[in-house]
Order: sequence, then C-alpha cells, then structure tokens
Amino acid sequence: MSFNDYLQRRFEGVEGTEELKDVAEHGLKGGVSSFIYFYELRNIYTTYEDEILNMCEECGANFPELAIDCVNMDELAMTAVWMAVQNWAAKEYENRMTTLEELNDENVSDLQRLAESDWGKQHLEFITC
Repeated sequence: MSFNDYLQRRFEGVEGTEELKDVAEHGLKGGVSSFIYFYELRNIYTTYEDEILNMCEECGANFPELAIDCVNMDELAMTAVWMAVQNWAAKEYENRMTTLEELNDENVSDLQRLAESDWGKQHLEFITC
C-alpha cells in the first residue's frame, strides 16, 4: 500500500472529507487522530519514508532542512509526516470539491433536460423557497 492509498483510506467518506477541510485550513497541530502520538507518526514515517520525503521536497523542504530544528527522530518524523499530510490534504480536498462541483453541474443539466422533456412537463413540479 502506498502513502497515498493509506491517506485515501484514512480520509474516506463524508467525515474524511470534512477532516480534510480542517487539515487543509488549520493543519494537524490541533490534533487529528492517527497523527497525534509520536509512536503513530514514527510508524507512518518508517513505513512510507521515501514517499513522505518526496512529498516534503515537493513543498520545498529537503531532509537537512526538515531535520535542522529537530532534536530527535520523533520530531523529525512528526515534522515530515505533518508537512506531507497537510500538503496532500490541501490538494485532495481541492480535487474532491472540484469533482463534487462537476457532479452537481452534471446533475443540474440532467435535471433541466428532464424538466424540459414532455414527461417532465407532465410529471414534475418544482417548488422553490
């Protein structure tokens, strides 16, 4: 399983998308389950180290830059995982919202076509508030 797959599973569904929004807007410092305790972060880091470091480099931070203010491996794991997850969350949330908007646009178009059809004119009544 890749780090992306892990994150997709961790943030799946409606609740996951709501969490993604929070992470994208506020980061992980406020506490998001699976990304709180050093043992969790260290396990994630060691499992997906190469992918996490690549994601951090995409954000402009290489390994020496990540490690500069860290006093131990736990802090390095936390810094790297948080940076990677926060960056991923921002991109993934934007992708999900774009997809949702596209689906909504398609549904509106389909509904308009249905309402304008002979069947729609005979069987549908639209009530607006």
